[in-house]
Amino acid sequence: MIGGESILSGYWDRSFIVGSAKLLILAVLSRGPLHGYGVLKEIGDRSGGCCTITSGTIYPVLRELEKERLTTSTKGVASGRSRVVYELTDAGRRVLDEGLSKWETHQQGARKILGKAL
Repeated sequence: MIGGESILSGYWDRSFIVGSAKLLILAVLSRGPLHGYGVLKEIGDRSGGCCTITSGTIYPVLRELEKERLTTSTKGVASGRSRVVYELTDAGRRVLDEGLSKWETHQQGARKILGKAL
């Protein structure tokens, strides 16, 4: 313990977010185009603060999704500020659907293992 906090404080949060960042971002963008901060805020808000992605993580992932042609981006102005707005492509929607299916299968399998440990 350091200062009343476990050395591993945040360990699982980081692990889960890193592994699911693309899926979370694609899911948020499935509702419509958003700029990077909007995606970040939506993830935090919709998860009740459970899933938070830092700006240091989200922008590289957004660029990677664009390179993979799962999203597109356009530059524009929102609230008087220059913003890059991201939007899901048809390929991104297909990958999201597949990812959601895999996520459900993974959760079911993990529950079978973790249920034994609880």
